[in-house]
Amino acid sequence: MRILALLLLCLFASQTAYAKEDMKKYVDFQARHITKMVELIDIALKEAAETIERNPDKEELFIHDSLKNYVERTPALRAIIHTDEKGILRTDSITYPAKNIDLHDREYVKHSLNSPQQELYIGSAVLGRSSGTSFIPFSRPLMDAQKNPIGVVAGIMHPGFLLRQDLLCPQCFAAVFNTNGKVLVSYPSNAQYPDDYIAALLKQQDGAPLEYVLEGQKVQSQTIHLKKSGLSISISAFSKK
Repeated sequence: MRILALLLLCLFASQTAYAKEDMKKYVDFQARHITKMVELIDIALKEAAETIERNPDKEELFIHDSLKNYVERTPALRAIIHTDEKGILRTDSITYPAKNIDLHDREYVKHSLNSPQQELYIGSAVLGRSSGTSFIPFSRPLMDAQKNPIGVVAGIMHPGFLLRQDLLCPQCFAAVFNTNGKVLVSYPSNAQYPDDYIAALLKQQDGAPLEYVLEGQKVQSQTIHLKKSGLSISISAFSKK
């Protein structure tokens, strides 16, 4: 597998040096887009959670139709699912009746089931067990009136919605990282980010320029940390020799 620098050098035949203020403009565009996407998904999940928590005895079709409506008005979402307190899939906005799938070992399900707070969690990209396609999970715990966990509600997002490719500077490459330093989505999608490069990006203050040598090539980067969601967006470009 080619590392990031070699892949990008082949992809971008000519190199362009960007002024720091130009790169800052592009990273700001992406940061606003990501913030808006996360806010819309969180609103949909809060409403879905309220529907499920207030109607614990409603038939599956009622919950299915409700989740489907929340998905239809939230363009970034592919689906919303709901599990019980054991992590077993109970409702799926796409399929009725829901398939009998055990999701208790999924990171986003485990995290939300064990969370004492009703807060949004953004997990690492995973492959769907029934669809086989990659998605980014957004999850919230479901709780009863006594704040006991009764399940998880999760939004399924296609990774491509998190980055706006039309808001990228020409010949730039970009990535969104979670709080664990994992790449959620990148452009180009098959780019590989070395750990030391990720660490350098995540240490940068918001909008502060970073000059880095990647496989012998000088790279300019700027990063913005989105404190509310815990995500970070970085945009980079190779410098002229």
